Amino acid sequence: NRKSLIFCLAVLASMVLAVAVAVAFLYHDGDKDRPVRSRYQLLQAIPSNAVTVVSLSELDNVCMPAFAGFDFTRSLAESISEGHFETLMKSPAAFSLHYSGKLTPLYVFDAGSASPDPSSDAVALMELGRKAGLSVSYVDCSDVMDGYEGLATRSIVLMAETESLVKSSQRHLEQSLSVMEAAGFRAAAK
Repeated sequence: NRKSLIFCLAVLASMVLAVAVAVAFLYHDGDKDRPVRSRYQLLQAIPSNAVTVVSLSELDNVCMPAFAGFDFTRSLAESISEGHFETLMKSPAAFSLHYSGKLTPLYVFDAGSASPDPSSDAVALMELGRKAGLSVSYVDCSDVMDGYEGLATRSIVLMAETESLVKSSQRHLEQSLSVMEAAGFRAAAK
């Protein structure tokens, strides 16, 4: 009869709507609504002339085979697999390549809350970098950046094959210039 058909169609339509809402809720990416600057806050330390940029949500992701081509990341992955840097393993990290006659990597590690003194794991990470022949710098971002949120509340460790690239990164932090200001970055990051 007609009433039963209308009732069944209404129930079917409400079930389809409920499934659509459930799928949208389950597959919703909450990070998309966060501003690009907070999602990629370590990229504020990467100079704007970067050729390639990689942002890792956790340092222990460096153990992926994609990073095996760089000597330092290979030794870092070995140290992480041996259980070193426990307090830094779930912290974000960023890597970039810069061209100045050859491709030179820059490594940026989140070293925890802003502090004038590095943690013991940050000191060990810096020692690993020095042993690999890298120029290393610990930066208390609250000293070089304005504001009370984001990277200004953190400390970072910078490492590169050349001291000039580390100094360039520090300058870019102080001047609030980074790869994030490059044309098209915000569109690509979303």
